[in-house]
Amino acid sequence: MTEPVLSVLTPTFRGGRFLPLALQSTQAAVAAGDVEHIVVDGGSEDGTVELLERSHAVWHSAPDRGQSDALNTALSMSRGRWVGWINCDEYYLSGALDSLVRTVRRIDARSEPVDLVYGDYIEVTPDDQILRLVAQHSPDVGVLRRFGLALPSSTVVMRRSLVEQVGGWNVENRTMMDWELWLSLLEAGARFRYSGRAHTAFTRHDDQASARLAAIVEAEHQRLGAQFGIRAGRMRDAATRARRVTRKAANGSYRREVAFRSVVAGPAIARDAAVLREPIPAGSPLRAFILAD
Repeated sequence: MTEPVLSVLTPTFRGGRFLPLALQSTQAAVAAGDVEHIVVDGGSEDGTVELLERSHAVWHSAPDRGQSDALNTALSMSRGRWVGWINCDEYYLSGALDSLVRTVRRIDARSEPVDLVYGDYIEVTPDDQILRLVAQHSPDVGVLRRFGLALPSSTVVMRRSLVEQVGGWNVENRTMMDWELWLSLLEAGARFRYSGRAHTAFTRHDDQASARLAAIVEAEHQRLGAQFGIRAGRMRDAATRARRVTRKAANGSYRREVAFRSVVAGPAIARDAAVLREPIPAGSPLRAFILAD
């Protein structure tokens, strides 16, 4: 059996209402043989298992220790040289996953010094309303070390070997496992690249861990700061925020965010996330924002 280029890892627990879109967004690439989608469920009883039984995903369902544990299980089941990570309430935009596969193939063929590729994402509501484009900026170690969420996990594809080298995800981390992974990869010498285009959609809803576990988020932020030698301080935080603003401006990120708002609010484009999941016509202004070359 031919090994996939990219393994998409999805942890889920009681995420059955969101999971169909995540699965739909990988189906064509899995059918083409370039991608495998591995879903690890924490033992849900909300119809998730029945959904997975009918899907194209490789899956496992059993009680676990949380999201990080599920991601480590998914990683151990994967075969791709590169791995991506979308949660059950996220999905790849039309054409973006195919573009990412071409990107990592090109990196490998040319031996380019890149270990992790990331990009922008589009926020949507659970009822399919487009909210906004959230644009990022080119890699900046200082910003990443202080504000790990400046690198959105759903947009990332990274070398599997490096993820394994740093030990995967820390199962004790319940909310900031992404930032801890980025910091660990930085320490291991990983080289990051920003695509400048949107890769995924992120569903904004009230049940997200960051909203439910605010106290744990703060405690884990402080722990990671101490672990990686990130000194706290209002002046340092303010300086880093200013640096991030400068980076975004230099990359045209604010300009793209404003332009995106004008596109989705215009009469030609419905404010419906379905247009982000279906083939986008060549003449559509949405193509200017989405990674689909």
